[in-house]
Parts: sequence; C-alpha cells; structure tokens
Amino acid sequence: DAGILYYWQGVVLQGLGRLEESVDTFQCAKDKRPEDLRIPNDLAISFYMLGNREEAVEVLKQAMLSGDPRILCNLMILSEPDDQRFADEIYQKLQQLEAEDVIEDTSISEAVKEYGARFAKRGASI
Repeated sequence: DAGILYYWQGVVLQGLGRLEESVDTFQCAKDKRPEDLRIPNDLAISFYMLGNREEAVEVLKQAMLSGDPRILCNLMILSEPDDQRFADEIYQKLQQLEAEDVIEDTSISEAVKEYGARFAKRGASI
C-alpha cells in the first residue's frame, strides 16, 4: 500500500530532521490513507517542529472528530497558549476517556494529569 510507505518515509524524514520533506510525504500519505490517524498526528508534529504551530493545530482539529486520544492530547497541548477554553474542553473529553479506560498510552495519561494540575491551579471551569 503506497499510503503506508509514504507514512513510514515521512517518519524517517522527520527523524532525520528533514521536516519540510516529511510534511510533503505525510500529506501524500494522508491523501492515500485518510482513515489512518497516525498520519495527521505526525504531520502536525512536523509542522510544530518547523515552528508552524497554527498549521499543526489546524491539522489536528480536522482529525479530532475521530476521538483518537493521541490526537486530542496533542491538540489540547498545542491549543493551550492561544485558546484556553478550547484546550479545557478537550481536557475534559480526555478525562472522560480515561474514566472509560479508553486511554492505554501512559504518556497521554501523564499529559492529561499535567494539564489537570494547571487546570486546577487556574481554578478553571467549563
């Protein structure tokens, strides 16, 4: 499958620091495999590493309807500086997914806990 080959090529390019090439390659992969949620997640990471946080957020927003915890977590983290309320809403969705035992990745659980500490410190409410 060409889409999966493009995806892994993008991963390698990203790892080598060839970020602009990884963006192009991930976009090709996304066209071939729109259902593969690893692709928008890693595409967003490349955009972020290039210093284009806004584009990273946009890619993740487009993919967030999937409810994938990894995408939601990255979107929460990247949205926090500019759109606190949106980030807080995603945080609450992630808390719900944790309560339902949907989140298996411990790094996501840790990020949710860290965000929760900042959320509580602010005395935030939705």
